[in-house]
Amino acid sequence: MLVLIAATWTTNTTNSYSAGIDMVMLFNSSDKSRVIMTVIAGALGTILALTGIMYHFGTFLTLCGDAFGPVAGVMVADYWIVRKGDPEKWFYKDGFDWVGIISWVAGVVFTFILARIMQSLSALLFHSYCIWFSENLSERNRMLLMKRSYSNDKIRLLNLSEQNDR
Repeated sequence: MLVLIAATWTTNTTNSYSAGIDMVMLFNSSDKSRVIMTVIAGALGTILALTGIMYHFGTFLTLCGDAFGPVAGVMVADYWIVRKGDPEKWFYKDGFDWVGIISWVAGVVFTFILARIMQSLSALLFHSYCIWFSENLSERNRMLLMKRSYSNDKIRLLNLSEQNDR
């Protein structure tokens, strides 16, 4: 039990320290406030853990995966398809690139819908395969049993005929 507590303590101290440094940078505070920010981050993390945030963390990660994948798709398409892989064609643009935002939103929607369809489709394919496999396995087992039964009957008949010959 002591090892478990020590392992959890060392992991969470590192996480709190990292969050404290992040908070110093986020709020543009002095380096002297690092200790206070680390304590605040640790307390905030403890409070969030006690409220049960981990039960919703999987949903958050799913949403992040659905949203960040299309960002990479937009960047890759912009660099390789639109700009033909030429870094000289890159330029800074003030404001928003609405084509990129619309492409990203379309990618998020597509990813969200496709992920739900693929879950259902993969489950359907997996269960269909399981049924097919078990049917073939049971058919094969039936054939083996019939073969064994036939062989056993043949052996019994031979044994009976040998006994009758004596």
